[in-house]
Amino acid sequence: MSMIKRFITGVFFLGLFLGSVIASAAQSNIMVTEPRVRAMPPGTSNTAAYMNIKNTGKTNISLQKVTSSISNNIQLHDTIKKDGKMSMVEQESIIIPAGKRVKLQPRSLHVMIMKVSKTLVTGEKVSLDLHFSNGEVITVKAPVKKQVLEKGNLSG
Repeated sequence: MSMIKRFITGVFFLGLFLGSVIASAAQSNIMVTEPRVRAMPPGTSNTAAYMNIKNTGKTNISLQKVTSSISNNIQLHDTIKKDGKMSMVEQESIIIPAGKRVKLQPRSLHVMIMKVSKTLVTGEKVSLDLHFSNGEVITVKAPVKKQVLEKGNLSG
């Protein structure tokens, strides 16, 4: 009889543990909105992805990398002005401050996708896996769109 009680108690606590793991995974502090991939200019194999990333948590997190089946060469970039010229600089990560939203957009922070394995057609969706410093991986389906310029990259 005591063996049955131990088994039932073990199953009960295992259920509690698994329930808390599932609940914590479902409670992400990261919100990704408006993902999109720039339609590729004719004759190029490079493009970029843009989106808004909001951190609703109480500690900073960072986007560490992005992966996708369309390219093995994806980098995080920022566009800076140096000596009167605009240039892209690879970033190790993009910090998303606690309680803030960062916009990845043209002429600013963005995801650079190089050597794309196929021509992207306006309207199709590209799957992007966003890897964050807290271990979370968020997959977004980003539609391919013509480029639209925006201003500013950080808001509350």
